[in-house]
Amino acid sequence: MRINLIVIYLLFFLFSISCSDNRKYYIKNNRELNNKSKNIEKSKENCQKDNFQGSFEKYVREKIVEWVLEKEKTPKIKTVLVKDKKFNVDCSNFVRAAYYNATDNDLFEEATRLGIYEKIKKDDMFSRSNFGALLLYVLFKLKYKIVDKPSIGDIIFFDRTYDKNKNNTLKDDVLTHVGIVVSIDDDGTIEFIHAGTSKGIEKSFLNLNYKDSFVVNGKTVNSYIQRVYSWHRKSETAASLVRGFGSIF
Repeated sequence: MRINLIVIYLLFFLFSISCSDNRKYYIKNNRELNNKSKNIEKSKENCQKDNFQGSFEKYVREKIVEWVLEKEKTPKIKTVLVKDKKFNVDCSNFVRAAYYNATDNDLFEEATRLGIYEKIKKDDMFSRSNFGALLLYVLFKLKYKIVDKPSIGDIIFFDRTYDKNKNNTLKDDVLTHVGIVVSIDDDGTIEFIHAGTSKGIEKSFLNLNYKDSFVVNGKTVNSYIQRVYSWHRKSETAASLVRGFGSIF
């Protein structure tokens, strides 16, 4: 009888711990959802304050584009201050800053809260990718959208822009760079703004309809964004390096 009572107490104790752990997890997830909800509501309030005539999606997209075009005017700055945060000017932090300015949501912090940082550290791609680009790509893959056809304000994900793992080949380097779409011409030429620690903030072009050409009928349709090495002197077009586009809508 005494043994039975001990077993019952033990089972009750384990059940209590299990319920407590589930409750903590539930609260954590609710906080994450509430944080996202508050950010969205705040952005919508800003949209109304600005008397913007159009959809909320259009407001966010245009705000992203407006911000990156403004920053292009000062291409050599090393950091940018957005509201209460300072961001370094490299490719992924520049994208992060643009989205924080438009949505009040820090994409890196969101990815960390969702456990993506811990997930990618164990992945084989970690040593072959730009950390920030990989973090953003996995976040968009899991929570938002990776699309084939972009709209303004979307993120462009590139492979093979440089030899990340320094093994004298670009074939295995993935998610090495990111940029932001600012305009799309009728012929499919995409104008994008991107940042780097050496060249700063700059404007470039890509056209998925002309992956093998840099110039068509006198017009630049693809830019040189791939680093040149002694063992790799022929640069590929920007379009041929595109992995996909990220959209929050």
